Amino acid sequence: MKGIRLSNGAIFVSDGLITVKLSKDGECGASPIAYEVLEWDLRTEPPEKWEYVSEAELRALDDGGYDKICSTIKYIRNTLKM
Repeated sequence: MKGIRLSNGAIFVSDGLITVKLSKDGECGASPIAYEVLEWDLRTEPPEKWEYVSEAELRALDDGGYDKICSTIKYIRNTLKM
């Protein structure tokens, strides 16, 4: 898994196929934008606007953030029969 944290606190995470968004308030759902598109769009933004997040950092998220991400990805995969 790979992630991008925006300066507003939202984290976008991709497992390679599916991208989910974990908002600052802990809500997790399907991302309105694919990870690769977000990454491309951010290439011209200053470094204080976003940062990459490692899988270790994702696993260490507070309030069960990592579990929310994993269960959301699993739900989407099952819904799409992937």
